[in-house]
Amino acid sequence: MKDLFDVIPVLDNGNICLKKVTISDLESIKDMLLCTDVYRYVPPFVPELQCNGNIEYFINTMCKKLFDKKVAIILGIYSKYYNDQLCGLFELYHYISDEMKVSIGYRLNKKFWNKGIATEATSLIINYLFNQTDITTISSSNMVDNPASGRVLEKNGFFRIEEAILEEWGFSQKVYVDKWILKKTKLK
Repeated sequence: MKDLFDVIPVLDNGNICLKKVTISDLESIKDMLLCTDVYRYVPPFVPELQCNGNIEYFINTMCKKLFDKKVAIILGIYSKYYNDQLCGLFELYHYISDEMKVSIGYRLNKKFWNKGIATEATSLIINYLFNQTDITTISSSNMVDNPASGRVLEKNGFFRIEEAILEEWGFSQKVYVDKWILKKTKLK
């Protein structure tokens, strides 16, 4: 088993591919960033929003720095159904090595909502984390106002452990979230 930060993975199931974003994704990321519907459900402190619009810096520098410092892994979500276009971003963050735990988050450009892409991408991540790394626990949260994200987690076997709790996500208004967890089970 490898440590989570040994390598930036390339995960591909034939339909969805998760891999490092490149400069060729600049326009797709820009398009996603312009969609307020996407980012109303995402904390304003996610990495791509911290670059003051400098998407090239996000792609070429920030993603690498976050990985090198073992803070986060940012992967592009690409769909074979859409000519391998970048559909969104998947993030592995809040790594706690002594607990073998990591949190996940994802965001899709609105034109790719309700197509099963987030569900399939999450399944790929789970398979990778539990079968190729030492991770045994995956956590995630979704805003109560975004039940579709909760359904993605539920479809992938996550259990809701807290419901509608107040959490600081950096917005001016109060944010209520559901918290989810998935534990690797040992086969007997």
